Parts: sequence; C-alpha cells; structure tokens
Amino acid sequence: MERFIVLAAVTLAQAAKLDRTYLPPNAQASSGSAFLDAPRQSNGFQQQSGAYSNGFSQSSNYAQSGAYSGFEARPVERAQAAFERNAAILRQDNSNDGETYAYAYETENGISGEENGVATNGVQAQGSYSYTGDDGKVYSVRYTADENGFQPQGDHLPTPPPIPAEILKALEQNARDEAAGIYDDGA
Repeated sequence: MERFIVLAAVTLAQAAKLDRTYLPPNAQASSGSAFLDAPRQSNGFQQQSGAYSNGFSQSSNYAQSGAYSGFEARPVERAQAAFERNAAILRQDNSNDGETYAYAYETENGISGEENGVATNGVQAQGSYSYTGDDGKVYSVRYTADENGFQPQGDHLPTPPPIPAEILKALEQNARDEAAGIYDDGA
C-alpha cells in the first residue's frame, strides 16, 4: 500500500510539471507588454561568436532585446519592393476648401493617383490611381465613391459573369410586381 501511495505521489508531481517548451505570446509594445521577454530557443545553428548552442535564454533586464539567438529565415521580397520603399515623390498637390477637395501625387517608381470630391451630405468622390506591376505592366483603376459605394473600373479587374436569362426575367418580374404593390415573401 505504501508503494502505491508513493507511486501515486510521484505520478502527480510529474503530471503537474510545466514543460520548458511552453512559450508565452509575443510581447508587443502597443499591447502594454513590452517589459515581457519570452525565452528564445536556438536551434543549434552557428551564432556570431562561432559557438554552437542548443537551449533557452532569457534576458533579465525586463526589456525586449533586439537580438534573436536562433535561425532567422527572411521572406522573399517582390522584385520592386526595395525600389518602392525609397521612391521619391515627384509631384504632390493638395487643396481643401472645407466642402470640396482635390489631391494628386506621382512617384518616381510609376505610382500615381488623383482624387477630387465634395464633402457635403456624405462624400462624393471620383479619382484614379495607377502603378507598375512586377510583370512590368501599368495597371490603372478609375473609381467613383458616393452613396452607391466604391465602384472601381479597370481592365485588369474581374467582372461578374452575365446574369442567366431566366434569372434576369424573374428579377424583372419581381421589380414589376413590387412597383404594382405585390410583395411575395416566399410564404
């Protein structure tokens, strides 16, 4: 009986043990947890000092360190990403008199845009923008935005398929019925 009690106590003690691989959520300064520093695990890759390590580390200064002690894989960037990040602004115009506004811009990497609108009874705007894609083609979008929503137009934008004749006929009949005061709720 004593063996059973000792075995049960040892089993409970092992079951309550928190594994070292538990990692808390990443600390984000904007969420108020910048003082937290999660344990970092290196994967046995060679570090700057030339030594190999495989284990956990945590700084004790209660602030995030900018160093990462493990292997870091960088995502592959688009071909134009570095150029776009540092593109100079060639033209930038802004005007706003309280009710109407207009702006236009152009950058050296081929991105341009312009918009004008009226900010009375909601915003009614029209404009366009264009950019050069990774394939070298210039993509342009023209749009209007008003009480009917944002309505873009562009050669590269997908368009809905045509409405089948039977469905179009039913929609037209429903509209005629509603205009005549006939409402069919499906019951």
